[in-house]
Amino acid sequence: MNKEIFEIENFNIIQDEENYYFFRALNMVDNNDIEQGITTSENGKIDRIRTDRERYEGKTKYTEDSKLTLEEIYDHIKMHYRKDTNCISLTNNSNVAVNYGRGSYKDTYVMVRIPKKEFGEKTVNAGQYMLQELYSRIELSVKELPGDLKSKILDIFSEIDITNETKELQKIIAKRYTAKNGEVNVNKSHPSKGIAYSSPKARISSYQSLNEEQLLEVNKVYAKLAVLENENILKHVIPHSSNSKLRETIGNAFSSTEVIHYGEIKQNEIIEVPKEAVDLFALIQQIDGIDKSKVEEIKRALLIAVQSGKKIPQVPESEFSVKDNISIEEMYELTEGKVEYGKANSIVKNMFYLSKARKNAIALSNALNEMLENDSKFDEIIQYVRENGFRVEPEIISRKSGKGVKLSESVNLNLSKDEQILIEEIKKLSSRELEDVLQNGGFTNIQDIISRVCWNTRKKEQIDKSKYYAEAIISQYDWQEIGIEEFKITERNELIRRLQDKNCIEIYEKLKQAGIEEKQIPMILLNIATRQGFYEEYEKGNLEQLLNTRQDILQDKINIELVERFLGYYDSDILGIDIYKRKYQGRVFDKVNKIFEDHKFAQVVLPTGAGKSFVALAQMQKYAKEHPNEKMLYLAPQDEILNQIKSYVIKYIHGKQGTVGKAEDEIIAEIFPNVTFETYLGLLAKRGQEVIKEQYGMIVLDELHRTGAKEWEGKVNDLLESQSEDVKVLGITATPVRDVDGRDMAKETARKLGYTQEEIKQGKYLASNTTLETAIRLGWVVNPKLVYCKYDLISSDKIDELKVKIDNIEDETKRAEELQRYNELRQKLNKEIDAEIGEEARKNLNSGIGKEEILRQNVKKGGKYIVFIPVTDKGDIEDEDGNRIGTKTGEDKIKAYQEYLNKVFEGTDIVPQLHSLLGSYSKEKNKEELDTFEADNSDDTKFMVVMNKANEGLHIEGVDGIIWFRALDENSRILYLQQLGRTIYALDEDNPLPDDKRPVVIDLVNNSLTVKIEKEFENSEPIDDLEALTIVIEWINEHDGMIPNKESSNKQEQHYYAVLRSVQSKYGKYLDGFEKYPELDDEERNRIQEIIDLASEIDLWNIDLPQIPKTRGSKDEFNPFTVEGILKDFVEFEDKINKVNQLTPFEEVMKFARENGRLPKDRKERTLYKKWLKTEEKKKVDKYVGKKLEEIPEEDRELVELIRGYGYGLTPFGEVMKFARENGRLPQYREESTLYQKWLKTEEKKKVDKYVWKKLEEIPEEDRELVEIIRNYRYGLKGFDEVMRFAMENGRLPQARKEGTLYRKWFKSEEKKKIDSYEGTELNKIPEEDRELVKIIRGYGYGLGNGLTPFEEVMKFARENGRLPKDRKERTLYKKWLKTEEKKKVDKYVGKKLEEIPEEDRELVETIRGYGYGITPFEEVMKFAGENGRLPKDRKERTLYQKWLISDEKKKVDSYDGKELEEIPEEDRELVEIIRGYGYIPRKKKIVSQQIGQATYSSSTEECDQAQSVLDGVVRNELKKGGITQNDT
Repeated sequence: MNKEIFEIENFNIIQDEENYYFFRALNMVDNNDIEQGITTSENGKIDRIRTDRERYEGKTKYTEDSKLTLEEIYDHIKMHYRKDTNCISLTNNSNVAVNYGRGSYKDTYVMVRIPKKEFGEKTVNAGQYMLQELYSRIELSVKELPGDLKSKILDIFSEIDITNETKELQKIIAKRYTAKNGEVNVNKSHPSKGIAYSSPKARISSYQSLNEEQLLEVNKVYAKLAVLENENILKHVIPHSSNSKLRETIGNAFSSTEVIHYGEIKQNEIIEVPKEAVDLFALIQQIDGIDKSKVEEIKRALLIAVQSGKKIPQVPESEFSVKDNISIEEMYELTEGKVEYGKANSIVKNMFYLSKARKNAIALSNALNEMLENDSKFDEIIQYVRENGFRVEPEIISRKSGKGVKLSESVNLNLSKDEQILIEEIKKLSSRELEDVLQNGGFTNIQDIISRVCWNTRKKEQIDKSKYYAEAIISQYDWQEIGIEEFKITERNELIRRLQDKNCIEIYEKLKQAGIEEKQIPMILLNIATRQGFYEEYEKGNLEQLLNTRQDILQDKINIELVERFLGYYDSDILGIDIYKRKYQGRVFDKVNKIFEDHKFAQVVLPTGAGKSFVALAQMQKYAKEHPNEKMLYLAPQDEILNQIKSYVIKYIHGKQGTVGKAEDEIIAEIFPNVTFETYLGLLAKRGQEVIKEQYGMIVLDELHRTGAKEWEGKVNDLLESQSEDVKVLGITATPVRDVDGRDMAKETARKLGYTQEEIKQGKYLASNTTLETAIRLGWVVNPKLVYCKYDLISSDKIDELKVKIDNIEDETKRAEELQRYNELRQKLNKEIDAEIGEEARKNLNSGIGKEEILRQNVKKGGKYIVFIPVTDKGDIEDEDGNRIGTKTGEDKIKAYQEYLNKVFEGTDIVPQLHSLLGSYSKEKNKEELDTFEADNSDDTKFMVVMNKANEGLHIEGVDGIIWFRALDENSRILYLQQLGRTIYALDEDNPLPDDKRPVVIDLVNNSLTVKIEKEFENSEPIDDLEALTIVIEWINEHDGMIPNKESSNKQEQHYYAVLRSVQSKYGKYLDGFEKYPELDDEERNRIQEIIDLASEIDLWNIDLPQIPKTRGSKDEFNPFTVEGILKDFVEFEDKINKVNQLTPFEEVMKFARENGRLPKDRKERTLYKKWLKTEEKKKVDKYVGKKLEEIPEEDRELVELIRGYGYGLTPFGEVMKFARENGRLPQYREESTLYQKWLKTEEKKKVDKYVWKKLEEIPEEDRELVEIIRNYRYGLKGFDEVMRFAMENGRLPQARKEGTLYRKWFKSEEKKKIDSYEGTELNKIPEEDRELVKIIRGYGYGLGNGLTPFEEVMKFARENGRLPKDRKERTLYKKWLKTEEKKKVDKYVGKKLEEIPEEDRELVETIRGYGYGITPFEEVMKFAGENGRLPKDRKERTLYQKWLISDEKKKVDSYDGKELEEIPEEDRELVEIIRGYGYIPRKKKIVSQQIGQATYSSSTEECDQAQSVLDGVVRNELKKGGITQNDT
């Protein structure tokens, strides 16, 4: 194989003299690493790029020290992010990088610099490397073959080697082996991946990124592999892959011009570049036909400019979009029925994106010219780019070899042969003309363009209209969404034919007549054509009914199963797919995972219908995969909930294929073989005792708030207490707080399962805490319409009750005002009702009249409704579901309401189909009722009458609304939200529900006016600003940086705008810092700073967001719980009357302050704090900040004094003094940073500082008291005064480690120096002026000296400790020792023997040497040996060991190595004997002992014999030389 032709420099690359430069489009996980600060430095720069192996935890296939292999690079390219590989993908072609970055990621990039001398070590050309490795394995396989077969194979290989044309290679294979033609292989079709096909083994590839020579070499290798495959010699080059997949992956590597870097990429290799820089390189890499040296020159010039940080002019993105879903009739007329819709629509689309690509390329060419400072030597190239360049727009790019018009290696403009004329047409257009095309969505002059592209259509006859429409429907539908990239010609033709058979043109026209939008028609039409029973209903003339009753299905995507059935071939379902999670559910799922890393309990609070169950099932699925042998338990309050969960397992995880004839539990066991489903009530039964005793790996507590029911709370506690520490418990509920007793069961469960009080306070156990209001605002769930009963205000005497409240107001003036308003309200109410039902009808109102009309007006034919009726009022005992036990009144009540519904709709076109659920029914009956209700898609209108059975956890698909006959009291908050939740379901976040498809809540008893739902939102903020901002920025990134529009018809987008507006308004004031906001604590500052930084990512602080106009109804537009018209007036008026006799806001604040000793705070008492902010009293107190009480007018003085008593309204110095009095000290920098900053800026501090060195009596009288007060808090003293104050309070002087700052002041003081000068001097000998000072200090144990000289102190220490003082441990004494005359004297005699030292110094030297100082190195060694029974060792006593190595004594001992003691001269004999006594082994003996050790460890008899022979020889030889004695043998 010719490897050289694949060297990196043979490709279109960016390089300079020393380095290659490659590109990487930062993918989602790269960006996530950056956003989380994992791969960035403190300055925000990217300092590394992580490999998949590092990013994903868990056991990897490849070890850390492994080298790059074919298997690893294959796994990385073929199966990105498989959590194994240590690879990072780069590309040498910036066009490829942009296609990925702009098409799939966030349009962000880096360049990676690799030195040329290092290329090939950790960085390789992926295609070349894989091909080379493949070829090596082919050679190795042939090498190991037996003779004849080997000769046969080599003969074929020789024929392959001499081939000069790629097309000849397949002939070589074909004449020896038969390759099947491509056919549909039914066994290979896959519901989630599209339709697969078989292919011949002799695969001849054509990679556009390779030249002819390179391509021939690749195909020679493939041809040799084909030979070995056909001979069954090398069926799997990689054990876990087919060879066809390996070839495909090599092709991917070449096509992506992929470069693999092994290991993480470091900071010095990374160059962060704007997208415009990568676009410029891409345009230059598109150049063809210009002198290569000139192209290389401009590449390097641009490279220098980019690396020098030269600013690149930005190219603004076009705000226009392609004209999509052009009506089929319009296109048919436009083309005269001669050009297929798909082709014509493709021309429109390509016109748009080609224009966009050209316009951007022209702008970029101007930017390039500006960057290169209009250098004339680059004019030719820049002009080429201006005239021929196309910026990469992913919508018009194909990466398939040979498809379209080549733009750059492996990057093509995705145009058919006929459409290629568009390129020249587009190149003729100026920037202004290109802008016109974009403004018109590609539709400019389109008829003329189509006729020129399809010039031969004039001769054609019109296409059959039904065929035209069928093809148009296929073209309009997005098949890629369901996994079909494209159809083969035969498949497409068959699909067209079958749609013609289904009268597609007629269906299309009827859908248009029904008002269906063009873009919805393909999906609805294909659903009608492909779904079983739908077309039959259409043929019966029931299209309107289908549209009315089955919109949930008709507007849903079709799937591959339907397509394959429709085409006539369909394969079996696939088991074990991951349950689908919406984006917000995915975030909750990830948060649960994070919590479970450190805790065993996690709580999910999501509103009814938002998919709590999906999160729970996803967690169960994850746990089952990771712990296949562990048991799981799912607990819920009702069997209906458990049945629904089981149905979800079958529907969303298992798949319905393969379920016929199997019991439900049998099917579930295929997914969850170890799961138990049980109700809370079931824990009380006998079987429940077994459940409680069992050990589970995971427990799900559905409707967690119900675990607090007195009937079974104890059993739930027993269950949790009996589990191991490894158990994972997941709670899910919409409402964790119980209405009955106000207990928060999520907090209680967290406490039981190990959370600290602080963790609970911080909500560490919560994976989500989202209210219904928040979920609706964010567009996660549907916002139901609310229909109220105005008549009820009069008929139920509610408005008269309001009159009674007004009559009870004591203040006559206020009573008169409210009475006037009441009369106006009553007149307005009567007028509205008269307009709706007439004056006579109003006069005869009773509790039933009016409600019937509301029902008839708002219940739609064919709809499904849940009807909540009052709980029976008879019977003595009520169960947890609210049903009376021991009576039949529950069934009687349901029957009565069913009869009432029949009566209401008598004589209308609505025929009620009546169903019911009741606690007294059997499980089977309730299940049958529910299944029948859900499955009934007839024209009949379905009503499910319930008391409590559908309150919670039960999601019934296709419900069009609820009807409230049951009045709830104002404290039934949970019940209200749970029942309302029956109409709530999760929405597709990217496809908001049309207004006319929203479910309806028919509130005949005005529960939505009565129930105080706002309590929930006061007690827990709907959504944290940081979380809300994160969600909005996520939305912005998904919409290409588009800021939400407040005028959008999409309510979710409107709300996102409101979030940005709120954040901007709320936090903009903190952009200049927090100095003006001392009331914020550190936690609040950090949180605000996070919000500021996050908002800066979208440049929020520089965006002008106009205020949302406060027009009538605008408030309600953002409020999901709307109250309109007279009802709104009534609620506001009633609330006002209710508050007449309540405390004023200021009185509430003062009540709180008296009880808590402080004013309310923002985070802790947010509602009350907001009230305090708005009070007139606060404004008055603020006015007098900084003034003394006596300066404040008398009428306000008492108020100000009262509030200042709670620490508010004080001057900064006043705050400091308040703190000092309470804490006995001034604020400190670390502990009270905010208050400390205030103290630093006060005038009082500056004044005190001025007098630091003065005595009190020297300070002017007007400042003396201030200074004295502050000095009492140990501030404002000179250094020694502070030391003395400390000593008096603590009975000692400050110490270096404990009081560092104060110790340094003492150390530097003149007083210390003076005391040190008298050390050892008796008091009576110290001058009188210093005597008192020395006496005081000596009283604290310093400067005593004990009458000893420094040397005497050292000796005293040595006698007590057996050693001299050391530098680190006894620094002061050690310094004294260093300065003594005695030390200098001992140093003078180092190395001399005692007898050589003068007699007058001998005793001193001997004493000091006794403490190990002043002795020779050998003496130190001997001292150590005497104390430790051995000589020093290298690792343990390295310094002493080195002294021993260089000692003359060791050399002397070594010189006698191998000699007996009696052979050693007498003067040295004692030395050698002593050293040998410490185990010092002569070198030759050591060699023998090592050889003996080796022989001992031999494992075989033969080896032992050989070793013995060697050893005998060694012993004999050593005996001869005298190296060992006979005794040693």
